[in-house]
Amino acid sequence: MFRYDEKKLYRYSDFPNGSYPHNICICHNGDIYAVSWYTGLLKYDAHNQHFVQIKEDAKGRSLLNLEINTLSQQGDFLIMSIQNGDLKKYDVRKNILEDITLQSLRHTFTRFAIVYGDEIYAGTYDGLYVINEKTQSVKHFSQDLLNPSGLADNIVYSAYRDREGGLWIGTMYGGVNYLPNNTFAFRKYLPGYQENSLSSKRIRELTEDGHGNLWIGTEDAGLNVMSLDDHKIWRYPLPQANFNTHITIVVSAYGDNIYCSLYKDGLVVIDDKGKSTFYNYNELHVGSGGCSIYALYMDREGTLWAGSDFGVFYAPKGTFKFIALPELKDQWVFDILQEKNGTFWFATMGKGAWKYNPQDNTFKHYTNKDGASDKAQSHSISSNSISSLMQDSKGNVWLSTDRGGLCRYNPKEDNFTRFSVEEGMPDDVAYKVLEDDYGYLWFGTNRGLVRFKPETKEIRVFTVHDGLCGNQFNYKSAVKRQRRQFLFRQYRRFDFL
Repeated sequence: MFRYDEKKLYRYSDFPNGSYPHNICICHNGDIYAVSWYTGLLKYDAHNQHFVQIKEDAKGRSLLNLEINTLSQQGDFLIMSIQNGDLKKYDVRKNILEDITLQSLRHTFTRFAIVYGDEIYAGTYDGLYVINEKTQSVKHFSQDLLNPSGLADNIVYSAYRDREGGLWIGTMYGGVNYLPNNTFAFRKYLPGYQENSLSSKRIRELTEDGHGNLWIGTEDAGLNVMSLDDHKIWRYPLPQANFNTHITIVVSAYGDNIYCSLYKDGLVVIDDKGKSTFYNYNELHVGSGGCSIYALYMDREGTLWAGSDFGVFYAPKGTFKFIALPELKDQWVFDILQEKNGTFWFATMGKGAWKYNPQDNTFKHYTNKDGASDKAQSHSISSNSISSLMQDSKGNVWLSTDRGGLCRYNPKEDNFTRFSVEEGMPDDVAYKVLEDDYGYLWFGTNRGLVRFKPETKEIRVFTVHDGLCGNQFNYKSAVKRQRRQFLFRQYRRFDFL
């Protein structure tokens, strides 16, 4: 071992059993410790300029039989990574050796353990473990061939934390990996080989029931259910109808029921006991053969509204016999919203938006006026393709569009304000909007997740560099949990926030 000080190089070679240390730890108070296999702890005696061997702790527990790979300080403790998978901590004040039992690593080899705050990062042959004894939590990062954002290799040899808090991870066969330090925590769920993984990477819509379960529709593998308490995932067996029972579109929760529409097949209603009832489209009368339901909305009177590629339909409370609204015949209706004042909005793909007042049975149609006068153009809907509708806590109605960004309806002027790339948005494709408790609007685009404050025009964009699985999101695939968490479905995956 060498020490360089004031242009002088000092060499230390007098170590027990002829061994040489392979790791040193310089503590905050200046104490220096070194380790090698089967030599215990070596503490530097600055006065005599040599290392003193610590063979056992105050309770007589031997340190000589340990294959110690690394040391890292955490308060009064030295955290030790042991080759055979153990993690131990040595109290330097009390001279006591303890086991770290929160996570057993006996099934693998532990290459290192480094400390950042309350967390211990343990690099093993089974990926990276992040252990926090204070919160009694463990995170495990491992290789998953179906997860492009996962660890590239399970054999983790080294790690380094940069000034921004990002973690650089050296692996045996997967090169260097980078784990960014995110202010916002995104928890990712993808299909994989592990138990309780999603059945598909093609996620459709999300909804939460009254029992703390998340229902996850897919475009090619039916319906998944996740317990939001322990995050276990299982498959819900949809009834056998036609060949499209595995392609879900709408997944919504109203009352004690889950409503799941199937592509060109029909509607499945699942009660709180898990029993399902199937209605084919001929029974529902929501269009001719080959139609699909793309929007479902239950209003405050219990009337069920459906939007299909043949228009808007409604079924009186307690029935599934739908009646058509002739004003929207043959329009592809993608979303439905009822305002707090009772007014309805219908979003279409390609034909703009409709506002319906049930009190006087009047309709008003809003379309894009680009190409008309400057005033009409700037205050019209920015696109005729509208994928989602929402009303915020202040009563504003927001419309998410394809290729037109976000629009806010102005009731006094009966027109719209646009928020697009020209106003600083990352993309002109906007998906479903959620509002948090601080008045921020959150929505996905094809270029990241946006947090937007309408009053100040503040925009922040989250991307893969902030921990997202990807930058591309999808239609109507977001839900605000009862516990105030957000869930966003991305292209081929979804994230918690």
